[in-house]
Amino acid sequence: MAPAGTRNAVLPVVVPVAVTVCVAALLVVLAIVWAAQLSDDYAISRQAALFSAAVEDRLDDMLREQQVAVGDDPAVATSVVDRDARDGVHARLGHWLNERHGHDLVFLLNGGGRALYAAEAGAMAEPGLFETVRSAVSGLVAGARATPRTPPADAGAAVPPGAADVLVWNGKPALAAASAIAGDAQALGAGDLPVVVSLAFLDADLLAGIGRDLQLDGAHMRATPPDENGWAVEPLTARAGGPALGFLTWRPDHPGDWIRTHVLPTAVVAMGVVVAITALLLFRLGSASTADARQREEFDRLAGRDPLTDLANRRLLEARLDAALEARDGRRGVAVHYVDLDDFKAFNDTHGHGAGDELLIEVGRRLERIAGEDDLVARLGGDEFVVLQVGVVAVAEAQALGNRISEALCQPMFVGIRRLAVAGSVGTAVSFDRSVDADDLFRRADLALYKSKSDTINRHSMFEQAMEDSMRLQTRLQADLVHALDSGLLEVWYQPIVAADTGKVQAMEALARWRHPERGYVPAPFFVRLAEEHGQIVRLGTYVLRRACADAVAWGDAWLFVNASPTELADGAYVDGVRQALALSGLPAERLCIEVTEHAFQHDGDATLAVLKSLRAMGVRVMLDDFGTGYSSLSRLRALPVDGIKIDRAFVTDVSGDPNGSAILSAIAELGHALGLFVIIEGIETEAERSVALATGAAALQGFLFARPRPAAEFDFVHGTPIFGRDVPAFAIPGTPVEPPSRLLH
Repeated sequence: MAPAGTRNAVLPVVVPVAVTVCVAALLVVLAIVWAAQLSDDYAISRQAALFSAAVEDRLDDMLREQQVAVGDDPAVATSVVDRDARDGVHARLGHWLNERHGHDLVFLLNGGGRALYAAEAGAMAEPGLFETVRSAVSGLVAGARATPRTPPADAGAAVPPGAADVLVWNGKPALAAASAIAGDAQALGAGDLPVVVSLAFLDADLLAGIGRDLQLDGAHMRATPPDENGWAVEPLTARAGGPALGFLTWRPDHPGDWIRTHVLPTAVVAMGVVVAITALLLFRLGSASTADARQREEFDRLAGRDPLTDLANRRLLEARLDAALEARDGRRGVAVHYVDLDDFKAFNDTHGHGAGDELLIEVGRRLERIAGEDDLVARLGGDEFVVLQVGVVAVAEAQALGNRISEALCQPMFVGIRRLAVAGSVGTAVSFDRSVDADDLFRRADLALYKSKSDTINRHSMFEQAMEDSMRLQTRLQADLVHALDSGLLEVWYQPIVAADTGKVQAMEALARWRHPERGYVPAPFFVRLAEEHGQIVRLGTYVLRRACADAVAWGDAWLFVNASPTELADGAYVDGVRQALALSGLPAERLCIEVTEHAFQHDGDATLAVLKSLRAMGVRVMLDDFGTGYSSLSRLRALPVDGIKIDRAFVTDVSGDPNGSAILSAIAELGHALGLFVIIEGIETEAERSVALATGAAALQGFLFARPRPAAEFDFVHGTPIFGRDVPAFAIPGTPVEPPSRLLH
């Protein structure tokens, strides 16, 4: 008997083939049965269609027969008035239509709708008989008069069809037709054309004729469908549709019976032979595959192992994880513990790659000792490990294993004769239901691991929905930000910069604002960082610059302050972008001031200096923003190509009660004055802070005490005071609106 592993190797080949052959044989039989039934259904539908066409042809024939009976002779219409001539009319009309063509009722109406002549079953009848059918044929009469026959004078015109339809008279379905006669209407006492009306009942004789023509066995008309099986039924309706007026019933043909009695038995025998031969071949294949299966089993074992640590590799981990996820039932779940060694690259650089390999082997051994009997430890590559925990009954169980893993990594490890301290981080994600797939579980564990590494080393974190929500929110907002930039939906608000001595507005700082259609105003630091991280900051800066320049044109000589990020300054096209914004708006270069921070000089300081010098050569002024918070030394300030500084609000907050803080603020302002720079102090929110700032001799102030940022339309133009030695207009501030709240985190 072959071992279980061998049988498991052969079964995946034998069973699908056997099942496929059996299913194929069954499908062939079912296809034959289905084809037979389809043939029967097609025969019935074809016979029903032929019957409907026969009814339509009979209606058209009745119109032609009426037209042959009356011809183009108006005497038919006028002679009927004369009683002596009625016999001739009867012989030509009622008697002929009944004897030759089976019209059961025939009427001749004058232009006013009164019956002048009637015939029933080929015999002349009282004209009053028409009143019993008037309501049923009124629509046909009107239709016939709407399309009258062409008078004899128009010999070349086509004969109109008149009107014909199916109706019920005295409970019997009948075919009815009406044709107008082009005669002397005045002779009949009315202005409309006379009309011939005739009915042919769908009785046994008529249906027998149709049945013979169409080869319909036992064709007859019923008021309701038959209850017994074996009959085909076709409802009879008017041409315009509506409820059934009767039901044609007949014994349908069954061409599928020949398929069932001749083709099906042969196919069943043939499929049985195919199944038997396949079974024999599969049996021999299973016997011959034993050795190959054993070899394949060993190969699969080696293919699922990491060559360094002999732990499971990614391939085996994914297979085991898929199986574990399929086994979830809502009570027993799966946990993924993502393990990453901290600073492993530095360890390799310090102790060598050989020691690094020994460390990885030891970490794998520790993880295997901690993991449960049914759990799986895998190495994904480098210093990344995963512990797959199965049969988890509670989140606390997974959390406990994650904590033990974290504690084990903190314990010193012996590599050779060296005792080394190793740090590691663990992120854990758990799933109990089938709503989370393998990719989701790995991503969640990775998010938890990122949380562990960002908080502190030697830390274990459990996945929380807030982590994924934050990631999804950032992804969604990043796409929304791109859309807002593409659609011009970002707003540009302005905050005044006022003269320190008079309080008059001297300049306006442009600030980007994003009013999200669902989340309201998104905080500027958030979406600016989002733009930085996703490569949109240059587009954002260009958008604000062009919009602000266009707005500032209407402000007389007021200065415009626009912020530039380090990424923008590093972009080779920034200077050209500023030049283009000025050209498009018509704003003079000397009215534009670009604000940069000290962080702009950290990476490629020489390139940034070259950009700032090019801006100043154009006439644009440069202001060093958030001064005092960057890395630059005060001595380097002399070499920076700036026209002024904005002292950060960190030096202003609560400075009124701190003598040392006031001294520092005054010293920074005095340094700016000594270098001939224009000094602005930002972040003024109270009168006490304003008083301290005034004592420094700063030229201008900015802060919520004077005005919060708002759209340009909310500022009114008035006469202003000088800045940089120039007379510039100012803006009256009608009030201090509250800056709109953000619902970003809600």
